[in-house]
Amino acid sequence: MMSEKFERKLEKRLKEETDNMEKQKQETWSRIESELFTGETKKKRTPWVATAVAATLILLIVAASIPDLRQPVVNSVKELFVEEKEQNINIEGQEEETDVQRNADEEWNYVIYVDEDRYRLEEGEGVDRIIPATELGEAYPEVSMMITETEATPGEIESEMTETYPDYSIESEQVTTPQEATELRAVPQGATEWNTPIYRWYVIEGETTYVVKQNYFLEAAEGHGARFDAMLETFEIVEEE
Repeated sequence: MMSEKFERKLEKRLKEETDNMEKQKQETWSRIESELFTGETKKKRTPWVATAVAATLILLIVAASIPDLRQPVVNSVKELFVEEKEQNINIEGQEEETDVQRNADEEWNYVIYVDEDRYRLEEGEGVDRIIPATELGEAYPEVSMMITETEATPGEIESEMTETYPDYSIESEQVTTPQEATELRAVPQGATEWNTPIYRWYVIEGETTYVVKQNYFLEAAEGHGARFDAMLETFEIVEEE
């Protein structure tokens, strides 16, 4: 979890906004002073000028007395993305209640909730990986869910998947669960075994496009596969304003 990092980034951004407001206030006052009190005008203040000055001073005093608004905004965002919550997951036909924790990438461009009793999120160079908290051992194929940004189109990503898995046929479909995305499935050709690798990629488009790559094996489809989908349901892009 990186809730402190999220709060620091948010507070920094809000501080920049309030600093900009202070700068604008100072620039406004300078313009008023320049326009009203230059040259002879300083010696001949008409009643309306005095009234305008008084009103401006009142506004500046009120603005200066407004308390720091950053903390309520921080609190509202923390309420929106709570640190921990419960999630119901269907595992092999049985409803299971699981505690999931808020996680995010280094730059906080997205939020995802991870079942940290079973998995952990590892940040890497250009890619984040959610992997089992306990290693499965060499007898098992890779189990992971990778999250990365991309500038490629869904068609280009499908071509990449075709080249990556030449022994699989690639199927593409627009889906709304676990995310509204383009789902790419690598379907094994021929006979399968319990440990046949399964590959599912999701292309999630927004201001930033993400590719989420799920890797597991056939026997784990109703276990790791279902848990990956449940975590992916909580994935949310934090758009830049």
